[in-house]
Amino acid sequence: MKPLVVLLGGTRDAELKAVADCLHGQGVVFVDETWLRTGRLIELSVPDSGESVLRLGDRTVVPAEIGGILCRPAVVRQADGSLAGQFFEENPELDKKFQRFDRAEAEALLLGGLFPTTARWVNHPAADMVANHKLHQLAEARAAGLVVPRTLVSTDAAALRDFWHENSGLVVSKAVHSISTRFIRESVVTRQVGEDDIDVLTRSPRTATLFQELVPAEIDVRVTLVGDLAFSCAIHSQEGGSRLDWRLDQTVRMTAHNLEAGLLGKLQRLRSRLGLAYGAVDLRIRPDGTPVFLEINPRGIFSFVEYYTGAPIARSLAMFLAGAGGESSPPSGESLVDRPRGETANGLAGRL
Repeated sequence: MKPLVVLLGGTRDAELKAVADCLHGQGVVFVDETWLRTGRLIELSVPDSGESVLRLGDRTVVPAEIGGILCRPAVVRQADGSLAGQFFEENPELDKKFQRFDRAEAEALLLGGLFPTTARWVNHPAADMVANHKLHQLAEARAAGLVVPRTLVSTDAAALRDFWHENSGLVVSKAVHSISTRFIRESVVTRQVGEDDIDVLTRSPRTATLFQELVPAEIDVRVTLVGDLAFSCAIHSQEGGSRLDWRLDQTVRMTAHNLEAGLLGKLQRLRSRLGLAYGAVDLRIRPDGTPVFLEINPRGIFSFVEYYTGAPIARSLAMFLAGAGGESSPPSGESLVDRPRGETANGLAGRL
């Protein structure tokens, strides 16, 4: 019998749906955000001996039957304007003051029933939480042999000013943590720091601020890692109107791109060190050809890479979740898959 795949996410998530469409013939349970609101069953039975039993809707499973779990909680705008990741919508039949409590309890039940499995997670919530920290990413990237930008994060305006001068004013600022940006309505983008900004910072209350050397670029590169597969897309950001943050100008050319084998090996070591099965890596390629690691997003979108390069990312994710051929087996007949040569990723070192 084929292992069961559990999909956790929102009905409006087009990438999750694309993965689901590739799982034809596979047993799939899709736990979406409407389960509480529509009264769908979630139940965990823990006996005094033997295996626990989890009921999801009309499906009864034991942990050993689950082969893969795709975990993509929806990011939802809250009443106060902030954003929050959540698996379920709140149940409107409950008193409003208990709705968030009820949702949190149901999410704890769902994850508590799935954590004992030996399934392949994409990604395990614990690994996802730790890997999302940009400063941790930089430390792990250096340990994996990647080049990272000089960076200072401080609440001391004088230290930040000194860093700015030491780098001849070629400094950018960005959020310390992507989760922090969910608590404000304004978009936080990568921007160059000017002398006026330094003056404002000096007069402002102390706040954690990240300064990083401005990395000149020939191109930006998005590398989508799925197990030990890698799909690389060149983003010709210097041709557009947002040379520091290509997300603000997606009209630029995006093309299939091959990475040097040694670099791919380092990226896979980073993924493994972070305990991730999936990650979207952002690199900048300096004019002299040096690749510089910027960050890895454990839930980075991949549909635009598929669109511009034809890379079979959704299908590769489906195969990974289904355990088809193991982590080292690529989709057959695909020429756009970059894989490190002479080195095999040693599995999900961080599987929890």
